[in-house]
Amino acid sequence: MTEENSEEVQRLIRKELVRTKEDINRGIWESIKDLKRLITIEDKTGRIIILNKDNFKNMDKVILLMLGKFMAYLGGVVQSPEADIQTISDEIGVVKTTLSAPLGDLVKKNILLKKDSKYRFNEAYVKEEAQKLLEKIQNE
Repeated sequence: MTEENSEEVQRLIRKELVRTKEDINRGIWESIKDLKRLITIEDKTGRIIILNKDNFKNMDKVILLMLGKFMAYLGGVVQSPEADIQTISDEIGVVKTTLSAPLGDLVKKNILLKKDSKYRFNEAYVKEEAQKLLEKIQNE
């Protein structure tokens, strides 16, 4: 590969594949209005209310809950965007044993990050996941 081609490839990779903090923040900013059609955050408690809950599968509910917790954290409503499996179970009304597989899949896909026994939403996926979930309710 010539030096000129190498520089071209490098520019293309940086443009198409490398996500900067600014890109991620822009995605979060753009997703706020979309998320307003999917979730509500209670002011005093920070509780996440999933709108049209019956339209979503368990994995989607987990994503919405964790997205909501992340947004509540960014908005200064809660101290931490993290939740353990029991909290997730209680908040979306799904038994803990049913959540193990979806949580494992979301961690494998890097949508959720896991540290010790707590999960948090990966901010790099806010825009993509919000768009996917919004499309699900629009197509019904």
